[in-house]
Amino acid sequence: MSQYCAVRVIGRVSAVRGILLECKIPSAKVGDLCEVSKADGSLLLAEIVGFTQECTLLSALGPPDGIQVGAPIRPLGVAHRIGVDDSLLGCVLDGFGRPLMGDCLGAFAGPEDRRTTL
Repeated sequence: MSQYCAVRVIGRVSAVRGILLECKIPSAKVGDLCEVSKADGSLLLAEIVGFTQECTLLSALGPPDGIQVGAPIRPLGVAHRIGVDDSLLGCVLDGFGRPLMGDCLGAFAGPEDRRTTL
């Protein structure tokens, strides 16, 4: 039988300092990804990068425009991961493992998916 958790952990933004977001998230771990809700309803991906005694520190992985104090934060419980195989040899990727050049766009179509943590 599977185990289910009926409680979803949600944090709230307490301060925004450039791309650094301060919040409180119980049971947070450095390297975990989170989704932050913007004022327009879109989501911003952020990574937990540290802690102080009062708060959890997140680095926004995109422009933090539209993030407000009190905005909800949902921890995803996973770190950055990308699929890796031989078709990536010679490819130039961004920080999310997305190809930056047209020659590598088919590199992610293979059925094999080996994961590595960045």
